[in-house]
Amino acid sequence: MEVAKACWIEGTPYTLFSLDATEQERYASFRKRHSGLEGCIQGLKMQERRLREHEVQEDFKEIINPYLKQCGLEIATCFAGYGKEKRTHVQTPHYKLSNQGDTIGHVDFWFDEQENTLASKAILVLNTDRDMFDDTFKMIVGKKVQDGSNVPLLSFQGNGIYVASTECISPLFGLMRDVIGALDSAFKEIRLLHQEYIAHKGNEHYKIQARVFKEAYEKRLREALTEAGFIKQVHGLN
Repeated sequence: MEVAKACWIEGTPYTLFSLDATEQERYASFRKRHSGLEGCIQGLKMQERRLREHEVQEDFKEIINPYLKQCGLEIATCFAGYGKEKRTHVQTPHYKLSNQGDTIGHVDFWFDEQENTLASKAILVLNTDRDMFDDTFKMIVGKKVQDGSNVPLLSFQGNGIYVASTECISPLFGLMRDVIGALDSAFKEIRLLHQEYIAHKGNEHYKIQARVFKEAYEKRLREALTEAGFIKQVHGLN
């Protein structure tokens, strides 16, 4: 299994996968079982129903897990959904800043089933400093061409950061660790400025203060990223 391409579909980054002959056979078998699952479990007791669901989910994990491992990712949970779209949800474990550190967040994958291939969208769900990392990625990527390979396709939406291709995800987590480590004490200062901006944002009586804190926050973040060498390069994504 490999990436065929990373592309935009209705404003969202997607990864499209290419399957070899053996994977195509497994995938066809999975789709057949998944398609009939909803009707198969009608009237079953809960224990038997969960067993049937588990069997179908294990079929899917056999297809996708080797590829995710190559990308440095693991599967924590997998659920093959019902309904017309037949989407499968895969969630990774929570990844840490270090072996003893706090967790950064996890990844939610939504796999859309197509006749001969798989398409997925991947969402980085961050535990903390979501807005700051949005701004950090935007500053680092800048006007560089997002090709989904050397530079990921990134979309900053309500519930997370959408990323393609899948192979860019582990390097992005690595970049986040590097940024926090390199900025060190400056990161605390930047976080305080950001908190002040958020506290005043949206209040008509504090429009000037909000603008001042926003400008100070963005200026300090850009300075710190430049001093640490992140603005000039995207090597952490390669």
